[in-house]
Amino acid sequence: MSKKICFTLMGLSLMLVFVLYLISYEVSFDKTALVLTFGRADKKNVINVDGEQAGLYFKWPWPAQKVLLFDRRLMTFDDRLEQQETSDKQVIVAKAFTVWRISDPLDFYRSLKNTGNAEKFLVERLRSARSELGNFSFDELTNADPKKLRIAEAENAILKHIRKDIGKQRLGVEIRSVGISRIILPQQITSAVFARMRQTRRRLAQSAR
Repeated sequence: MSKKICFTLMGLSLMLVFVLYLISYEVSFDKTALVLTFGRADKKNVINVDGEQAGLYFKWPWPAQKVLLFDRRLMTFDDRLEQQETSDKQVIVAKAFTVWRISDPLDFYRSLKNTGNAEKFLVERLRSARSELGNFSFDELTNADPKKLRIAEAENAILKHIRKDIGKQRLGVEIRSVGISRIILPQQITSAVFARMRQTRRRLAQSAR
């Protein structure tokens, strides 16, 4: 076989690969595809919502059709540490996290577009929902006795708040859970706690003497 024929076959192969790239796309099991036709889409253009339609698909070349891929898996984000007043007027510094997923890619694309915008939006909702910590006392959130702690109830209250907050909007997201990952005391409260501990130990030492 001559070099000319080899180069011709190689060129045809590359062209075929390029054409297939333009008219096909692959959807993995952990992704959902949204196919836009001239910038528009409907429910029929959403592929692999349930994870059972993964595979190779064909489409019209760009710009007639464009394919957007969204993650089907659970995603998490952490909020920063922020001060919060408890029901008995004490101050704590708490950090929370949220577990969420894209439940409807079409609504998600129409409202939030991408995960970056979604996290910015959900962070604001989470910070608003953390006001629920104000319904719990300092001891209920920081007690050394696990039986007296109500952290799980506080997390559930925050979860209900954020779900109610976004429930009336068609965002295409589902909040699976909310957690309090860290609670610390502000410096002034920590100093006061240590001062009380020292006073208690002095009284015990005096009683012992």
